[in-house]
Amino acid sequence: MKKRICIIAFGWLIIYITSYMVKSVIKYNSNDIKDFYLAYFSYLPISQNIRVTDFIVPIVHIIFVVYIFSGYVLNDIKEKGVIIFTRTDKKERWILKEYIKIFLRVNLYFLLQFTLFFILGIINNMHVVNMQEFISVISILFIVQVLSSYVLVVLSNTVSLYSNNIYGYYTSVVGFCANIVMLNELYTTEELWIIKYAPFTQHLILLDELKFINRNIYLFNIKIQNYDILTNGAVYLLILTVLIYISIKKMKTIDIL
Repeated sequence: MKKRICIIAFGWLIIYITSYMVKSVIKYNSNDIKDFYLAYFSYLPISQNIRVTDFIVPIVHIIFVVYIFSGYVLNDIKEKGVIIFTRTDKKERWILKEYIKIFLRVNLYFLLQFTLFFILGIINNMHVVNMQEFISVISILFIVQVLSSYVLVVLSNTVSLYSNNIYGYYTSVVGFCANIVMLNELYTTEELWIIKYAPFTQHLILLDELKFINRNIYLFNIKIQNYDILTNGAVYLLILTVLIYISIKKMKTIDIL
């Protein structure tokens, strides 16, 4: 338990440091707090010579969320196995309830994180320039951040049912990082149509959907034609349906641990 608390504290420290890295870039071009949110939560490293450090901002807060909720289902089975398998009529109903709980907690986590980022922006003399634009950006960013993280968390928990929590966590992290590398390669080779269907990084390519983005900020120069939020939702719904179906199938075969 102490080790987990230390890792969580360290994770928040890294998030805090990386947010300052982003803020230092944004402050030269804008004091609009919406740009601060966009730069941190929708930053995609695109470059012919991409560096390892370029991955820090887009991955750190996502893999941290995955760490917090990875193995949630398997741990519950180990702790409450007797109750689950002797007093629950349908295992699939139980696991669906577990995934709903995880979804609600991921929402709560990002609500807290978005609130803290707002406070950080205000402390650094950033403010809301246009309330309508701010609400639009925050709403869309919140939804896609929750969905991206939730898909990776469900993937982690699904893999955990077939192996263990460590394999589940690393499968999600490696899949996410590989997806970012793939986006970079596809963008630099102009295979943009495939990017719209990338499974774990939809939150990183929504910049083209938001028409009022300040393109003078170099972090926001990425454009993916014909991308929209409906595509985002469809991709995630399909992935979640498949993963939850696989989890239910496995759950039916598990006995008391």
